[in-house]
Amino acid sequence: MAAGKPPGPPWRHESAQDYTVIRDAPDLADADEMIRAFWVYTRRCAGSAGLPIRAKFDPVDIPALLPNIWILDREGRDGALRYRLVGTKIVEAIGKDPTGMELRESVGARADADPALFARYDFMLATGLATWRQGPAHHYARLDYRAVENLCVPFARADGAVEQIVSLSVYHRG
Repeated sequence: MAAGKPPGPPWRHESAQDYTVIRDAPDLADADEMIRAFWVYTRRCAGSAGLPIRAKFDPVDIPALLPNIWILDREGRDGALRYRLVGTKIVEAIGKDPTGMELRESVGARADADPALFARYDFMLATGLATWRQGPAHHYARLDYRAVENLCVPFARADGAVEQIVSLSVYHRG
């Protein structure tokens, strides 16, 4: 264990949320193969502070994962999140292409009805920690997709400020 790091599991479950906070090197043995590949890639993009650096992200490096990737840009220091890119598998699963839309706009009335919907993203922007989730598909239009697994990873500028959340989602029918 490195000096200054708290003991305990590399990831822990946030009991009030339905996601897992990723710390250090998680055991992703139960995760989808694409999730594991995406995690390995994001570690290759990490800078000296441990956060992946946006400038190191190159889609050419992960062509097989691109259909399942979605990227949220942070607009200003306390600004809204806007979809920069939404892969074709995500568009197919949710039944629309939210590219260019604000996250709040894309979920419609659910934004006001469920303010906790954004807690995961706020947490990642504030802490720089990645999150993993496996469970019911909350954000979908096609009823044959019942479950989703996703890994959301904050990416930073060279100065360490989080500017994007780059995510990979795998939707499961059932």
